[in-house]
Amino acid sequence: MTGQTNGKLDLQQPSGVNPASLRQDAYFESLMQAAYDAGLVGDDELQRIQMECLNLLAEKTRKYTSGSSSFAVDDAENIMKSNLYTIGLYLKSFPHINDAVAAVKARPIAELYSFGQICIKDKLAACRQLYKEIFDCMTVEESELIEQFFALYNDYWTWYNAHEIPPKVRLRFPALYEESAKGFAGVECMERYLQAVCRR
Repeated sequence: MTGQTNGKLDLQQPSGVNPASLRQDAYFESLMQAAYDAGLVGDDELQRIQMECLNLLAEKTRKYTSGSSSFAVDDAENIMKSNLYTIGLYLKSFPHINDAVAAVKARPIAELYSFGQICIKDKLAACRQLYKEIFDCMTVEESELIEQFFALYNDYWTWYNAHEIPPKVRLRFPALYEESAKGFAGVECMERYLQAVCRR
């Protein structure tokens, strides 16, 4: 897997894409829209990308329903958001925006999704390590919140809801750190929360 750069993007590289137009919580979607507007992605390429996203959704829904044809629209939308978030997380690892666009143009969506799943696992591992390092500085309530997150944000959750913080955790998310995670989603929210605790 290529593209890992400690999550940093070189926003100085001319790309035709305005970095300010890219949303952290919808990175893949906003990147494709910006790349299309800039002429970096053509109509045929965009159609292929959209079709592969739908194929990935179909595969995931078959597993979710065990082959049943009965499926709620809201569930399908949620799985699609999870898929797109996971792909976006991988694309953020590229050093240049152009490289991220090139990866989408050159690689199957299913492959990008698989790389995104690896990124989620890597970020979870980094969060666990940071948690261990700052454990002594945390309150009991903060520690319980993190432990609950790790228990709920498991393989099943990231397969279908990677873009969301489990509701039981979100409801307890300290208002003090809401700003640090604003505009982010999924595991990145917890990553930024831990970083904020570390800096206080």
